[in-house]
Amino acid sequence: MLNTRFLSYIYGKSPQWAKKRFFDKFHDPESKEEGFRPVIGEVGESVKALSGHKLYSALAFGMLMFHWAAGAVTAYLSAVALGVHIDVATVVFAFAVVEFIQQVNIFIPSGLGVLDAGLTGVFVLAGVPLSTAAAISLLTRISTYWLKVLICAPIAMGYGYKNILNKYFKDEMK
Repeated sequence: MLNTRFLSYIYGKSPQWAKKRFFDKFHDPESKEEGFRPVIGEVGESVKALSGHKLYSALAFGMLMFHWAAGAVTAYLSAVALGVHIDVATVVFAFAVVEFIQQVNIFIPSGLGVLDAGLTGVFVLAGVPLSTAAAISLLTRISTYWLKVLICAPIAMGYGYKNILNKYFKDEMK
């Protein structure tokens, strides 16, 4: 999907209202260009750069798999801690469904609630009571997301996030 021809095709075939409301809202303060066309060019350059660094691509894929597996393991352990025995295949299936929905969704900002609702729904379909499925989902969300935020926020603020924000806000004030 990160093909510039494909992205240009999607943009070109999109109705005018979609271009106006979604695609053309892209704004980069470092560039004088606005809209989605510059994004397509930047995606092409990024893909070209990544294809030249196979090791980095493999490491990024490995980290993605680790992130996904950590979430699945956390959900499984949360279920066990709550006294619910869900087979590993069900947990893997639940996370596969949730990850797919998160990648496809473009209407929910940051996929807010997709993981929670998806995990709860799949576990309910697997026979887990709703309250327990919601608790498993909540424990999974707390440990896989909010703890990362608490740990990473001070590090991000200390290593340059302030500089990036200052640059963006400086351009906005002009």
